[in-house]
Parts: sequence; C-alpha cells; structure tokens
Amino acid sequence: MRCAKIIKLKFLHRHELIILLCVLALVSFIITRLPVCNDHDNGEEINPRRASRLDLNDANVDDDEDEDVDNEKLGAGNHGDGEIKIFNDARLKPQHPPTSWKWNSKKVPYVPPYEEIDCLVNDDVTITARKEGNETYIPFSFLQKYFEIDGKLMKSQDGRDDKRFVWHHSTARVYDQNKYTCDGTFMTFDHYHVEQRTKVKYISGVEGVPLSTQWDPKGYFYAIQIAQFGLSHYTKNLTDPAPVVITYEDAEEQDALRKWRRGTTSDAKNNIKIVYDEERASRVVEFKSSEYSVSSKGFTLPLESQSQFVVSFDAMFSSNFSIIFSVEAENVNREIKLIYTNGEDDIEKKGHVILHGLGPVSKWRHITRNLVTDYRKGITLKRKESLKKTKESITRVKSISVIGNGRIDNITLWNYNHMAHFIDAASWLLRNQDEKGGWPVDVERKLDDDMAPIPPGWYSAMAQGQAISTLTRAYRYTKEYKYLQAALQATKLYTIPSSKGGVLAKFVDTYPWYEEYPTTPGSFVLNGFMFSLIGLYDLKCTASAEEGREAARLYDEGINSLKNMLHLYDTGSGSTYDLRHFTLQKTPNLARWGYHSTHIAQLQLLASINSDPIFKSTLDRWIGYTKGIKGKRQKNKGLTHSKEIGDRVKGHNDNIDAGIKTLSPSPFDVHILDVRMSAP
Repeated sequence: MRCAKIIKLKFLHRHELIILLCVLALVSFIITRLPVCNDHDNGEEINPRRASRLDLNDANVDDDEDEDVDNEKLGAGNHGDGEIKIFNDARLKPQHPPTSWKWNSKKVPYVPPYEEIDCLVNDDVTITARKEGNETYIPFSFLQKYFEIDGKLMKSQDGRDDKRFVWHHSTARVYDQNKYTCDGTFMTFDHYHVEQRTKVKYISGVEGVPLSTQWDPKGYFYAIQIAQFGLSHYTKNLTDPAPVVITYEDAEEQDALRKWRRGTTSDAKNNIKIVYDEERASRVVEFKSSEYSVSSKGFTLPLESQSQFVVSFDAMFSSNFSIIFSVEAENVNREIKLIYTNGEDDIEKKGHVILHGLGPVSKWRHITRNLVTDYRKGITLKRKESLKKTKESITRVKSISVIGNGRIDNITLWNYNHMAHFIDAASWLLRNQDEKGGWPVDVERKLDDDMAPIPPGWYSAMAQGQAISTLTRAYRYTKEYKYLQAALQATKLYTIPSSKGGVLAKFVDTYPWYEEYPTTPGSFVLNGFMFSLIGLYDLKCTASAEEGREAARLYDEGINSLKNMLHLYDTGSGSTYDLRHFTLQKTPNLARWGYHSTHIAQLQLLASINSDPIFKSTLDRWIGYTKGIKGKRQKNKGLTHSKEIGDRVKGHNDNIDAGIKTLSPSPFDVHILDVRMSAP
C-alpha cells in the first residue's frame, strides 16, 4: 500500500504538489493560532465585542399622579449637523473591555469596535457616549429623560430575545372616538381605572365610592374623582362584553339551606333558615349566631370561583355582624380573609386579615364589592409601592361566611358589575349636593405660589360638569327624575362669579370661563373648562327645551370663549395646562403628556358635535405634537415682534390686572389681547 501511494504521488506535477503542501501548511497555521480573548482583570474568556455599559444616575421619568404639578422640562440642545444615534443603557457599572489578544502567548493591542468619548450637553453636564466610525451613540436612558420620550426593548413572540427597540416621542395615548352622544360612552373613560389610583385610599364601605387622598392624607370625598369613577364604569358597561354572573343563593330553591355549612358551635340559639320577607316580597336567608369574633365561622356558603371576583348581595342586620370572604392570593401560602363589619368606614390590615367597615346595615341595603380592589388596597396600605405596580391579586374565592343576626339574599359573583358602581357614584352625587347645587371641596388648595390659597369649601366647574354628565346618564338609565333635577340644579354655580363663591371668571373682561379652580388671579385651566362644557351639553340634550334653556345658553357662551382662546394654549410642540403665563406673567405651565392626551380626547368629542374648523385643525395639530411634529420655526423678523410683546408686557403686572396692551396682528397672525384677570 505504501508503495502504491508513493507511485500515485509521482503522477502529480511538481507545481501541483507545491500548492497542495502550501494549503496544508496554511490550514495548520490557522487552526493552531486562533485568537482567544482574555479579560484584563481576571483572565476569563469573554466575547471580544462585548459592549461596556454607562453608569448614569436614575434616568426614569417619575410618574407624578398629583393633578396639578408644574413640569420642569429639560430643553432640547442643538446637536450640530452630525448624525447622532442611540443605544439602550442598563445603567450598570462600566465593564472594562479586553485590552489584548493572546496569539500563542504573544500579546498585541486589542482595538474595540467603538471608542468611549465624553459628551458635553449644553455646557452643563458631561455623559459618556460612544463613537464608531463617523457615528456617535448616546444612551437612550439619558435621551428618555432629556426629551421626555418613551422607548423600550420588545421581546420576540417566544419571549426569549429582545428583537427590536420601540420608540415613542411621547407617553400620550390617543384613542379613536365615535361621534359623541349624551347617553353613549363618555370620551375615552373606558381606559380610566379610578380604583387603582395611588391617591384613592380605598372604595368606601358605606358610600361605595372612592375616598381621595389627593390633597389630604386623611382622605375625603372628592366629587371629580367620584364622577370619574361612575363615568368610567358606565362607559365600560358599553364597551366590555356582557358580564359573567353566577348566583349562589337567592333562597328560592326548596333545599337552599343544603349548601350552607354550620360552624363548630353547638349553641341551640345559632340557627339558619329560609323565611319570607314582607319588605322585599321574597324568600331570604335568616341567620342567628351568638358568636362574634374573627375566629368564629358562623354559617358558610362555598363559592369556589376562580374568575368572578366582584360580589354583590342584599343584607340587613339587627346586631353586630361580620361577612367574611375566604380567598387565595398569588404568592401567599395561606388563606386570606376579607372581613366586612358594621364598623366605621375604614380599612385595616392585620396579618392575613383585611378589615373593611360597612357602617350600620339596619335596613335592607344592596352591597357591591370588588374583592380584588379591596385586597390590593389592603396589602398596599402601608407600602410605598404604587397600587398600579402591585402584581399581586386574588386567584380564588373559596367561601362566604356570615356571623351575627340578620338576613341576606341574592349572593352573586360577577367578573365585573359596572352599573352597580355607576349607580353608587350617581347616588352619592344626589345625596351630597348642597343648596347651591354644588359639591364643595373641603380641603385647601394652592395652585401656585403666586396665587392666594383657596380655602376649604370651594367649588369646581370640572366637578359640576362631570357630575352633570353622570346624573344625566343616571336619569336616562333609571328614568328617575330626581337625577335630572339634581343636574339642573348644578348649573346655578356657573352664573356666580368665582370671587363670590361660584365658578365664573372672565378673560379680558370679555370671555366667560368656568374655572376648575377659583383662583385669584384666574388660572383658566383648559381641561376642567372643557369638562364643564361637556356637562352642559349633556344636560341641554337630555332636558326638555324649556328646562334646558339655561344650560344651552351657558354652553353656547362657553364654546364661543373656547373658540377665541384655544390658540393661547398652543405651544407649537404641545399644550399648556392653564394660562398662568398670562395671569402671572411667568413660565408657561406645560401640560404633561397625560393632560395633553386629555385635551386631545376632549377636542375629539367637541369636533364630533361642533363643525367649527378650529376644533378639527387644533385636534390634528395636537395629535401631531405627540409624534414629534412641531410648529414651524419663524424667521428672524418674528423675533422683533416677540421683543415688542415682551416690552409691552413688562411692568404691567399689578397683582390681579396684567395689562398687555392690544397689538395689531403680526405678519404671522399673532394676536395679543388686553388681559385683565379679575373675576366679574
């Protein structure tokens, strides 16, 4: 065989043999000398293209839920003509790239694919950027806070890899709306979750509506929040699928008591039976128990629901009582008890027990509770964590137990019961309307350091408007005139000057404005004013022509004011929250993106019922702002006019009056009005 191979090689030409040997030598050289990259610090093998990460301070944009907060925005600097790119930053400490390759124990310098450089921002702040060729890369975590933009890595469908980066110019969310009707959905309130707001302490056990802590940590009832609670559930009732409803006890079955389990006590006085209730004209469950303690089991009805967590029932008690729901929750290894008692309207957490006070229930009362909301409010009661960030929830409702002496009927579980919450809100507004037709806010409010504080007992046009929208829908739903009558009464404050306890102000002594906050000088908050107009529109469409005449007049005057003043809120890249830059001659109070999206939703509604082109054109422009489409920059000659405006404004602020003399229109159709902000 060996001789055969030698003989075979002899048939190769000499130059072919040389080429073959060279190829074999080259392959051997490559195999034995492949580079291995070592970390300079610890010698571990790493990826030579591993990117170092910048160490920046927390760049997350805080989501301040307070209703009125000035937003100090970092300005956008001029970055020159070069193209600037971004990379996502995990805000980790810098990791040193490798400093050398190992080539058969011989080290040669490693050249990374990029170079870390200093980036000086507005001559104030230096951050670390990356340069690769002619491109410069800036950390997105810095850009996110600097420009107030939104972006994140999106995972693939299998959830394993970050496949793409998604960028939004703003956090504003714009939803489509159908043409507005007075009995239909209310704006985009199907996206409102009032119960989950951090500044809702809990849903009152007595009233069935939110208790606000927005300006007072002790909690108070705030008509705006209550109306929004009702309107959001009314709207969700129209947009959500039909609810899944399971009735566990209505006492109509002949063997209804068979499902109930008796507690451990052997006291003969403890009993449960089916009786006929004259007031309700139906059969109900009557129970008597001498025990009254958390450890007592009373009488128990198994529920075993894993998807319906909203409970409703009718009850009446003649003594102390406890209604106990035994539930299971995520990441909790033992049973949780939600206990509702005849105690004061409050919430308390004790270990694995969450207590809610329902107040006295000595007469028949319909009670609806969202067990998930009650559980989550209880576990976050003493946490700093926001309820929105809390992922814990109920996974199963096991049973209901009753302790004390009383009667109960119609024990039902729902996946949601929107109309019950809506009626709770409308009923609260009905019960708590005062003789002036309003719902006073019993906390002090200071909108700006340069404005006088508003003492407790003030009225808000936004509260009046949203309450009217709630009450008119309650009238349409129930056909009970008392709701419409309350809505008609609510218009009285629209005609009373804010300086005299009402909500009416006038811009430049000409345009009527319904103030969300009756400040001195006027604040002219945009979203509150538009909500007040929507309420008037709902009323004039619901009441008869005679009853709705005043609402129609107030609405028409308000719409005329909005048409003439809307451009004053336009910044060319967003909108302002109010007009304090006129009344106080200070920096404009730029609307956060959340408020800007509210302005958009309100303009969508108004544009659907009013054909004036100013609403549609402003709407389109403001939607464009959410995507970074800004107003055109004027040429230098516009600066002369701006200086003229500034010169005329300077020196005319005499507390309430801000005398900005009327100027003739500029080449850019800019109109400056004579501003006197005193209330009429």
